[in-house]
Order: sequence, then structure tokens, then C-alpha cells
Amino acid sequence: MIDGPIQPGGPIEGAGRVLRELLRTPGFKKAVRTLITELDPENTALLVRTLMWEDPEFFLGLMGGAPSVANTMVEGSLELTRQLSTFPPPLLAGFLAGIVERLDGESLGEMIGTTLATYIRLSELGDESLAEASADLHRGISRGLARSLSGDEQVESTADVLLERLLPLAASRVSRMGEEAKREGSDTARLVKGLAQGMKDIARDNPEFMEGVVAPLAEAWRASLAGSDGGNDPGEVAP
Repeated sequence: MIDGPIQPGGPIEGAGRVLRELLRTPGFKKAVRTLITELDPENTALLVRTLMWEDPEFFLGLMGGAPSVANTMVEGSLELTRQLSTFPPPLLAGFLAGIVERLDGESLGEMIGTTLATYIRLSELGDESLAEASADLHRGISRGLARSLSGDEQVESTADVLLERLLPLAASRVSRMGEEAKREGSDTARLVKGLAQGMKDIARDNPEFMEGVVAPLAEAWRASLAGSDGGNDPGEVAP
């Protein structure tokens, strides 16, 4: 389906009209397929470095339009996921499996790690303008998450929606995570140890967080442990 609201006058709207005509041309579709099959992702880094450093002034000028480019990518990804969600689940699962199995997981992980490291380094600056912009973005993300997960355009709170949707999903993954955590030297085991040490540091430096957030969660965890031991107190050894 290609019907939907159109805002006339912009370059994307014009490109959409041109693309509609081009897609009726067999030669164009063949050329696109050939281009995609011959893409060389391993040379993308060279392309980025050339764009950034061959003419830094030109690159900085392009960066002025980065928000529009980013929003275009977000809107495009949003519409793509909306359309994909209408596919029959078996067809969609097979389609996504074919994509996921060809993704470069190592590069994806490195990209995420580099992004997190950059975010941490910037957060240490304490820049108020960046903090305010990030807070506004977070609020917008929360509203969008709540509406998309609930299907209700009027929903503004994310917490209840996330609990309703994510808890069942988390429960189905807990068993596998527990098995991995017991395996000495596994990434999950190291992550758990690191989180445990991090929680000790947080407890020492943030008593309000411990009282308002960790204490209720710890009590719920204590109750769940008691239930899993057949009603024994977590401090007692089950016979």
C-alpha cells in the first residue's frame, strides 16, 4: 500500500513521485538489484573518512542538515516497520532470519560500544544544553514507545505498557540467561559480576536510589526466591 498523507513541495515528496515512475521500468529495477548485490560494506569506513576529511568545510556544512537526515531515516524506518508488521508472522520471521544471519554482529557490537563510550565521555562534561536536549528526546521516545506498544494514541506513560509487554518476554529469556551465568567465564557470568560490583558502588554513592528503587525491587526478588524454595525463607537452607 502506498496511499497515505502527503506533504507536497519537498525533495522527498518529489523523489517519491520519480521513484514511482522508475519502478515501472524493468531496467531501473535490474540496475538497483545489481548495485545491492555488489555492495562492499567493508569499504564504508573509507567512504566516511573521505567525506569527513577530504573537505572538512563541506562536511561541516552537511552536518548542519544532520537532524533532517536523521529524522528522515527515523520516519523511513518507522514506516518500514509499520508495513512489515502487516506481513503474516511466518513470512516475516523467514524474511528477518535471512537478514539477521547476514549481519556483521562484531561490527554492530563495536558500533554500539563506541557510541556508549562516546556518550559516557560526553555525560562526564556536565553540559546543561546537551542534558536538556537529551531529556526532551527521552520524553519523546517514552511517549512514542507507549503509543506504539499500547496501540492507544492518547497514552503518555511508558511504565505500565512496558511492564505489560516486556515482563512476559523477559520471563521467557530468564532460564537461558541463568544457564549462561552459571557457566564460568561466559560473557553473562562476567556481566553479572560486573553489575554486582557496580551495584555496590551505586549503593555507596546514591542512598536515595537504593531506598526508592533498589529496596522495592530487592523485596520483590526476596519474595520470588522464597517462592522458588517452596516457601522457605531465603536466609534458610532448604532441606
